[in-house]
Amino acid sequence: MFVRRACHATAVKLLLAAVCAVCLAAPGAFAQTPPPRYTITDLGPFTPYGVNEMGQVAGYAVINGRGFAAFYDGAFKTILPPGASSSEARAVNGHGQVTGMALFCDIPPDGTCQNARYRAFVYRQGAFTILGTLGGSNSVGGDINDAGLITGSSSTNMTSGDAQAFTSGGGPLENIGAKMGVKDSSATAVNSVGQIAGNHSINNRAGVFIYDTRDGTFSLFPITGFADRLNDLGQIVGGLSGNDDGSGRAYLLAGGVVKDLGTLMPAHRYSRARSLNNAGQIVGVSSTDFFTHGDERAFLYEGGVMLDLNALIPAGSGWFLKEATDINGGGQIVGRGTLNGQERGFLLTPTAPPVLLTEPGSAAALALDSVTFERGPFTLSTSNNFSPDGRRRVTLLARNVEFAPGEDAQSLVVRAERQAGETYVLPVEQVGRVPGFPSLTQITVRLADGLAAGGDFQLSLTLRGVASNKATLSVSNF
Repeated sequence: MFVRRACHATAVKLLLAAVCAVCLAAPGAFAQTPPPRYTITDLGPFTPYGVNEMGQVAGYAVINGRGFAAFYDGAFKTILPPGASSSEARAVNGHGQVTGMALFCDIPPDGTCQNARYRAFVYRQGAFTILGTLGGSNSVGGDINDAGLITGSSSTNMTSGDAQAFTSGGGPLENIGAKMGVKDSSATAVNSVGQIAGNHSINNRAGVFIYDTRDGTFSLFPITGFADRLNDLGQIVGGLSGNDDGSGRAYLLAGGVVKDLGTLMPAHRYSRARSLNNAGQIVGVSSTDFFTHGDERAFLYEGGVMLDLNALIPAGSGWFLKEATDINGGGQIVGRGTLNGQERGFLLTPTAPPVLLTEPGSAAALALDSVTFERGPFTLSTSNNFSPDGRRRVTLLARNVEFAPGEDAQSLVVRAERQAGETYVLPVEQVGRVPGFPSLTQITVRLADGLAAGGDFQLSLTLRGVASNKATLSVSNF
């Protein structure tokens, strides 16, 4: 909501004094061009597959022709279990535990690999645990949650290629594919509440499943394609299979409904969603063709729009982002691309979280009645408004609030939290720039019923899963 010109002198002085104080503390606040949404960290010569909430990254690297699991924690290093010929990491949890697979061989004098077998493993701070199988020769770790629950797939006998999804807490594997009654299965993801997602085959038809370790229930979905990851809401992303012509589509499965996410541009016939977070941000790859990998571009899908991540990084960086493979709750994204023509892994970090402005020298939110420009404490209702509900509207000031294409005021969440723990979402009615101050945003919210008892509430903003600082809003019960 734009500031009205017809307001009394005191309110104008208050607004401008506070705005100027913030602008002096924020160099470049008057820049007209929005800054890049992400900074880029060069992870080294490897393909990242997973990133945890601390920004630690796990993946795969080929060094001198040999494959290694790779880990980034401020520095790049390789992970190879003792006795293994090669390894690959698939995921990392919030405790820095990494899971993946390692290749073991019997090496005769001629140096060839005999009796090759893959084993799922767990790694943390130099220590390895090698997992077993479901009766066959191979097992692969696909994901691990913060509780240490591992999921993946394993062959079930030594003669056929049959495999089933498993779960493990670091000990023996549990065959969850058999519990679901499917012929073949593989688990690719586990969330924090213990739901597992993956792929299955039954009656020679492919599909996607969700298995809940808490009660043993499962759901099977007749989707021809692949399940990659799921979030804590039980939403799955992956890729729908094409017609053997190099086509395919990224999808979101939510509430039992499959949504085709499309591609980045009309010339692209193929896309695949690789991961998503609880805020609903989805990342993946879009290209002209699955087989040729032509014009591969990493994408971010949010607000109903698929965005080219190359347009959201600093211009002239030398980077070209080809595929995004994972995203964490803070909006950090990992993937593969090229830096000055060389294949590298990348970590994108949002440039800055939204910031609620506060009164100079205070934790009180810079908040004004949207009509009278009075300061708090605010009553829940007031006769000085233009709405029939009599509810007070309050205008907040913030910076680093940049909407992506397709986003609007409803993409921004404003919460008011009482010290006792009650949390209320304040409806956002309008968002706009402060005239004369293009780096500042004003946000008009309607006070919620739960604030009627009055007191001090801690306000915060959330945009794309990234939260702001907290500022105090005072409400009077008179």
